[in-house]
Amino acid sequence: IDECKKRFMRGYDPDWSAGSSVEKYFNIYFCLERILMLNRKLRGSTGFVSKLKSFNQRRYLNYFKQELVSIVKV
Repeated sequence: IDECKKRFMRGYDPDWSAGSSVEKYFNIYFCLERILMLNRKLRGSTGFVSKLKSFNQRRYLNYFKQELVSIVKV
């Protein structure tokens, strides 16, 4: 995944370097997409098995929220 991100960013900006604004926007976009995806999954959760899945999804959701905050602060 990291190599794909690097290739994407080089295609988007040939003068790309690690830590550039393009990388920051890219990471923010995909972090938001993951959060939205998990929110959609949590809304449709019903039943016992879904409750177990939703516990794990909430954990990931909290992780991605923290990641988003750390990206935006930089």
